Amino acid sequence: MPGILLSFDSSKKLQCDAIATATDRLCHEGLLSYKTFHHGNFSVAVVTGHPAGTSYCRTENGIELFVYGEIYPRLNDPHLNSWQGGRKWYSEFICDLYMRYNKRFVDYLNGEFCLVLLDHLKDLLVIANDRFAIRPWYVLETEHGFTLSPEVKALLPFLGRPPELDEEILAGFLAFNKIRLGNRTMIREIEVFPPASLWQVHLPSGRVEKTKYWTFHYNDSTTNAPLSQDTIDQLVVCYRTVMDRRSRVHEKRRVGISLSGGLDSRTMVAAVPLERRKSILAFTYGILESDEVQIAQRVAETAGMPQTLYKLDAQDYVACAEASVQFSDELDLFVQGCQINWLTQAREHVDVMMTGIDLDVTLGGIYLEPDVMAAKNDEDVFQLLCTKNTVFTQAELGDLLTPEFGRRAGEAPYLFVRDLIGKLNQDTPSAKYDLFINQYSMRRIIMLRYAMIRFFLETASPVYDYDLIDLILSLPVTHRAAHRAFVPFLHQLSPELEAIPYQRTLLPPSAPREFWLKSIEIERQKEKLYLDIWKASRGAVYLPYRRYYSNFDEWLRLNPGWLSLTDNLLKNQKSLLYQMEIIRKSYVENLIEQHRTGARSLRQRLICLMSAELYLRKYHSNI
Repeated sequence: MPGILLSFDSSKKLQCDAIATATDRLCHEGLLSYKTFHHGNFSVAVVTGHPAGTSYCRTENGIELFVYGEIYPRLNDPHLNSWQGGRKWYSEFICDLYMRYNKRFVDYLNGEFCLVLLDHLKDLLVIANDRFAIRPWYVLETEHGFTLSPEVKALLPFLGRPPELDEEILAGFLAFNKIRLGNRTMIREIEVFPPASLWQVHLPSGRVEKTKYWTFHYNDSTTNAPLSQDTIDQLVVCYRTVMDRRSRVHEKRRVGISLSGGLDSRTMVAAVPLERRKSILAFTYGILESDEVQIAQRVAETAGMPQTLYKLDAQDYVACAEASVQFSDELDLFVQGCQINWLTQAREHVDVMMTGIDLDVTLGGIYLEPDVMAAKNDEDVFQLLCTKNTVFTQAELGDLLTPEFGRRAGEAPYLFVRDLIGKLNQDTPSAKYDLFINQYSMRRIIMLRYAMIRFFLETASPVYDYDLIDLILSLPVTHRAAHRAFVPFLHQLSPELEAIPYQRTLLPPSAPREFWLKSIEIERQKEKLYLDIWKASRGAVYLPYRRYYSNFDEWLRLNPGWLSLTDNLLKNQKSLLYQMEIIRKSYVENLIEQHRTGARSLRQRLICLMSAELYLRKYHSNI
């Protein structure tokens, strides 16, 4: 995976063989390239996929800097009269900030990055990442030092012993699926490098000072007062500036936008200045006949932005199943691998892809539903997480896991979630719930799915611009809930785009919000109606449901390729989930039967299990 591999050993006995093996793994059999720099008791390997992704400089003041990512200006940056741009320029800018402010130089940065700075005069190594850890780094700490890597599997050569599967995290994946339990990974000894981290390493002594330089914190206050026009104006001006700067950060780079039928990507289109829209290419993929793809087409046409459509059908997901695990080694859902198909083609047209993950969560307050807003304490937050965010409930997990595995790991994920809730720095339970989702669900999705894109293209994530996030975090929680701020924000950005329906409700965002849930329920009833007709006619009448760009529910029931893949992964006696005595085969076969006959819709559970099996098949030999 593109990024920086850093290995430090205070005993000055660097594991050169391990470094070589790790960089080979990161390069994925020659798909990527790297350069290695050795500096006494530490080594830096910079792995690149796209030439736009990395930067290096060395100053006359004895500062040496490696950067993976992109730095952008703040809205009111006191150090800039005008934005100059260019990777060499911003490397020198970072070095200048460090010389002025010492370790507080990170306060003046903005972007998505991992950086390693060597101060030769002070014999000091400085390591930092962005506020949200958008660029993944994993860390393995040993007796004499540590190693950082953009992939887990590149750290395995440094263990010195066979790695140990973290059974609690595997159980947590089966229970909570899209939620990361803290900073833990599937390997016991390896953790996620936390967001907003600043490490200073005194090279002669090996002493490491660890600091968290920024904390994500929502405004806990609630209010019945109307949202002010001034607040909307500030959000719109900020977002337009962010989109303008990120779309032109380097004039020679070709920029694209990943455009779905949702609202996040639509806001990016709306914020691009009219005169620049024709120079930015929108990319949409999926079932071309789906409502979502057609909505995205309407958005592009209305905005006057050129668009490229990539047809992805059921078989494309099957074909990419194993490859997806190669690109993401921390148990992300295997269905995300289908992005490989369109990204391979998209890189012929653009250098940077802007994505909107996930303005719906921060500004839209999509998780701040009425029952969340009514939460009164931590126990309510825990129960809501277990109700709304689990794939297998606690009772179902008890039936799924074998008795021995359940005894060892079954309760642990729930205990860990309780502990994480208690540590969140929010006072209002609703804000605490929302922060939990942001820190332990969205952060995981951002890291892993952005990382897959960066095998092919560079990424820019304007919705996580520091200035924009600061404005959003200042809003009372009640102003973020139920798209209360989002709708007028979109209206002011572009009334014509606000009038187009979006895929979650199939209503225009301008429709009164009290009707959104009713429309969602009607769509659920429509999908159930189509399934009931299919069951009643014993398969003679099949009406495809085409709301989203994909339809895993139908594919798992009817598509030959998906049926075969499911059988291979979950009905095969040699499957590692059974060989390792993790889950009960009879229970899983019953799930498959219920789904295929239409008795229950169990796509989430089956995809979760298939993802776990694919992961074990790919990495079990290393565990």
